[in-house]
Amino acid sequence: MSKKFFSLLIVILACLAVATYLFASRTPQSVTPILPPPAPSSTAQIRIPVDIFGNPVNVTGKSFTNTSTGATVSFGKEVQDNGSAFGYVNVSVGKKEVGPAQTDLQTLFSFSPDNKYFGFRTQRTYGASSFGHSLTVINLVLDMMMEINSPHKESNEVIESYSWHGDALDIVSYRVTPEYTEQPAKLTYYRTSSKELWRYDLTTKQYTLLETLPENSTSSTSP
Repeated sequence: MSKKFFSLLIVILACLAVATYLFASRTPQSVTPILPPPAPSSTAQIRIPVDIFGNPVNVTGKSFTNTSTGATVSFGKEVQDNGSAFGYVNVSVGKKEVGPAQTDLQTLFSFSPDNKYFGFRTQRTYGASSFGHSLTVINLVLDMMMEINSPHKESNEVIESYSWHGDALDIVSYRVTPEYTEQPAKLTYYRTSSKELWRYDLTTKQYTLLETLPENSTSSTSP
């Protein structure tokens, strides 16, 4: 009797073991998900030293000629005093004067691909470390000159580059903060905001923000 009991007990235990194994093999196992690395914080401080001047040119007596059309933009030789640090000269398209321009700190000279416009960037100083950037665009068809302020119309806002887009300009800009060091005595400008890509409509004279550029991007919109 005891042998039959033990045999029956062994059979029951074996059945329980098989049932437990089958249940465990069919039960989904929890898997720890593999998550992507966290994105960089959007609040991370930006502090990158930059050159706000580029390669400035004194335009007194200089001329720029469009090799396709022969149109010439000329800057006068006679400097007029307007109370600023540099004074100004008259600008002409051919023989027609279209307006005044600061004599120094001009950069980014270019004709538009459709030969309708000529543009350049001007930097004005407002004190020991404060400055302003603007673009000057000359309509070569209408012989008219217009000045375009930076997108936010703020001091210490850099217009880094621009490109022609029909009757519009695509402009890359950002803000900077000046910092002094005493040893050695030096003034350094740091970019403290993201770069922004704006479109300025030359007809409506309105800005539209196209995008905020990622930090690993490089500007490709210089003339």
